[in-house]
Amino acid sequence: MSALKILNQNSEASRRDQSLMMNMHAARSLEAILKTNLGPKGTLKMLVSGSGGIKLTKDGRVLLNEMHIQHPTANLIARAATSQDDIVGDGTTSTVLLCGEIMKLCEPYLNEGIHPRLLVEGIELARQHLFDYLPKVVKKIDCNDQLVLEHAVKSVIGTKITIDFVDQLSKMIVDAVKLIKIDNTIDLFMVEIQSMKHKFATNTELIKGLVMDHGTRHPGMPHDIRNGEDVGLLVVNQKGIDQPSLDKLAAAKVMGLRRAKRRNMERLTLACGGVALNSFENEIPFECLGHAGHVYETVIGEEKYTFVEECEHPKSCTILIRGSDDQEIEQIKDTIRDGLRACKNAMEDGGIVLGAGAFELQCWKELKEFAKSVKGKAKLGVEVMGNAMLIIPKTLIENSGYDVIERLYELEDNILEGKIGGVDIETGAFKEIDDIWDGIRVKKQMIQLASVLASQLMLIDVVMRCGSAKNRPAGADAGQFN
Repeated sequence: MSALKILNQNSEASRRDQSLMMNMHAARSLEAILKTNLGPKGTLKMLVSGSGGIKLTKDGRVLLNEMHIQHPTANLIARAATSQDDIVGDGTTSTVLLCGEIMKLCEPYLNEGIHPRLLVEGIELARQHLFDYLPKVVKKIDCNDQLVLEHAVKSVIGTKITIDFVDQLSKMIVDAVKLIKIDNTIDLFMVEIQSMKHKFATNTELIKGLVMDHGTRHPGMPHDIRNGEDVGLLVVNQKGIDQPSLDKLAAAKVMGLRRAKRRNMERLTLACGGVALNSFENEIPFECLGHAGHVYETVIGEEKYTFVEECEHPKSCTILIRGSDDQEIEQIKDTIRDGLRACKNAMEDGGIVLGAGAFELQCWKELKEFAKSVKGKAKLGVEVMGNAMLIIPKTLIENSGYDVIERLYELEDNILEGKIGGVDIETGAFKEIDDIWDGIRVKKQMIQLASVLASQLMLIDVVMRCGSAKNRPAGADAGQFN
C-alpha cells in the first residue's frame, strides 16, 4: 500500500510518468482549443450556457472564464492565463499557446530520460535573458502621439471586432484615456462603458460627460436643461429621494435623480466639478456646485437615460455603445475594456514593441545565439524556449490559411539576414512592420507566466486527489483523472 493510501484510503494518486503525461496532454489540449482564435484571421467560438444562452467570442479571457474546465491541470493553466488579462488586459491566448508549446517541445527530451530539472534550468536562463533583451527592442513613444497610440489599440481590438469598426473605436478609446489622465495617473474606472440597445454599432460615441442609465422619477420635473436658455439645477443622490422631496423639487423645476451608482458620483464630480455633499444647512456654497452646459433625459423603449454634456474641463467620460442585439453589445464591451488597458499600458510604459509575430521572431533569433554560450544540458531548455516563441508567428500563418512550414522558413531567413518584421496576414509572407504594436508589459508577462507555469508543471512528480470519507465511498478504486 502506498504512503498516501495509508494516510487517506479515499485518495487517488498518479506517479511521475503518468503525472507528466497528464500535464502535457492538458496543456496541449488547451492550446489546441485556443490556437484558432489568435490574430485578426482567427475564428470564433460559440459558447452555449446551461440555460440555452449563446455567446460568440474569440477573446481568450472570455472563453477560459466561461468554459467549465474540470481537468485540474487545464484549470490551473486557465486561471493563470486569465490572471494575465486581469493584470495587463491582453495576452491570454498567447500565454496558453506559449505554455503548451514549451511543454510540447520538452516532451521528446523527457521521453529520452533527460531530467526535467535540467530543462527547467535552461528555460529559466532563457527567460532572464529575454528580460534583459527586451529593452533593446522597445520603441519609445510620446504619450501625446495620437497616431501611435491608435495603432497600439488597433493591434489589440482588431483581433476581436470587424475591421471596418476598428478605426472609429480606437480613436474613441485613445481620446477617452487622454481625457481622464490627471498628473500622469490614469484611472480607467473614470471611463463609464454604457450600452443602449438602439441604432447600430457604428453609432457608438464618446460622450465627454456622463450617461446614467436612469431618469427622473416625477412627471413634473424638467427633462431638458440647457445653460444660457434656462438656468436649472440637477440634483443627483446616491440614496433614495422620498415622494414629498420629489414634489418639492418638481415644484421648483429642479431635475432630480436618485439611486445613482457610487462610481457615477465620482465620475460626476470629475466631469462637472463641484463637491459631493453628505448634508448641508441653509444655502449650498457656490464652490460646491458643478457645471454642465446641457442635461437631458432620453427614453428608449422602457429605459430612461440621462445625459450630462458640454462640461468645461471633464476628467471623466462615457463610451456609449449602441447596437441592435445583446451579443453585439457584449462583444464591443469586452473589446473596449481591452483597448482601454492597451492604451493605458502604452502611455504608462512610454514604449511599445512590434506585433504581428515580429517580437517573437526577434526573441527566437536572440535565444538561438544565446544558446551557443550555454554549456551542458541546460542548452536544450534555452533552445526549447526559443523555438516555442515561434508558436505565435506559426499560428498567425496557419490561421491566415497559408502553408506554415514554407512561410516560417521564409520568415526565419529574413530575420537571420538582419531584417525586422513579422507576418503579413494577407499573404502569410514576411513584412516589415511599422504600424502593428504590442504592449511591453503584455509580452513580459506572457514570457514570465508561460515559462514559470510550464516549468512547474514539468516538475510535478505526483498528482494527488484526496477526498473525505463522507463524500466518497470507502475502498473506492483509484481512478484516472478525466
